[in-house]
Amino acid sequence: MKKIFVSEVEAYDPRTPLEKIYCVFKENTAQFVLIIPFIYGTLKFIFNVILYQCQKGYYNYFNIDDIFIDFDSKISLYNIMVTVGLGVIIILYSVFAVLTIRLKRPVAIAVFWGVIPLLVALITAKYFYLFSSKAYLRIILIVYSMCNVIVFALGGCMFREVLDYIAPIRKPKNTQGKPKKSYISDNAWRLIGVLLITLGCVAAGINGYNMEKSKAADIRTFDIIQVDNKNYARVSIYQDYYYMISCQRTSKDTLTLNTNLYRLESLNKMEVSRETFKNIIIKN
Repeated sequence: MKKIFVSEVEAYDPRTPLEKIYCVFKENTAQFVLIIPFIYGTLKFIFNVILYQCQKGYYNYFNIDDIFIDFDSKISLYNIMVTVGLGVIIILYSVFAVLTIRLKRPVAIAVFWGVIPLLVALITAKYFYLFSSKAYLRIILIVYSMCNVIVFALGGCMFREVLDYIAPIRKPKNTQGKPKKSYISDNAWRLIGVLLITLGCVAAGINGYNMEKSKAADIRTFDIIQVDNKNYARVSIYQDYYYMISCQRTSKDTLTLNTNLYRLESLNKMEVSRETFKNIIIKN
């Protein structure tokens, strides 16, 4: 006897997945407009927490107090559009990535799950200046894995209803003629998605901290500034001031930084000499 599928009982929908996605946005425009502030606030909070944690690695290496961590958190129409736009792109990308598996498109699967996450990982590793082959490979693997975890969390867990609408999976009926029930409910899938995204954010913060700390340890070129006949090395900028650490040239190629002695000086009054050293000694 022929097996009966739910999709065979329901009316056939000739629309393509793209047409269905367009209809979802068109029919729920008001709802999407209402959730934009929530999307912006959530994404901005997550980005700021991760950015803060990353910068903390650099600042802790030079023993700089957290109060001097400064990054742009101003609200403007531009960064609202960028943040929300990036969030929408990530969500759509995640949905399409999972959709490629449902539609069984090998080339699209390779691009969405392999090529693009690998490019993101390579760009990230390049940004953090990790020239060590082991460190470079490690961050590529970490970012690549995190990208796919977050894609699965969003596309495969948080927005399962959208995927079921765009490309429903045929579910065979059991011997009693009733549709088989899923072992995992929609709410459970959402919880899994939230946990995976949380795990991804925590991993991003931890690895960002370590990467920035490694980047600080690899710095060999400093801006040397002389104030009151004492030498200082600029290690950061806080608002309109240089954050400078007391330094001493102990040999021709060695610079010792005393991170317990620092000062802030206006950007407009400094004469800077850029110098490169082979060895950097941190004195706490």
